[in-house]
Amino acid sequence: MSLRKEIAFEDGICQHLAAHAWHDETGAADRYDRPRALFIEDLLAWVQESQKQAWEDLEAANGVTTANVLV
Repeated sequence: MSLRKEIAFEDGICQHLAAHAWHDETGAADRYDRPRALFIEDLLAWVQESQKQAWEDLEAANGVTTANVLV
């Protein structure tokens, strides 16, 4: 695939994700955790929202700085 076509492909993916409630932030590469292949803050926000009771239990056992330990 030529570079020109790949750029269009990548832009299409970003536009699709943005249209479906995914946040696309240009220049965020420095916060991307390559070994884990994700943005840590996105993972933490998802866990905190989708697993509220488990997160509260984790913080009760480890203190309110649980997120800082995971980053």
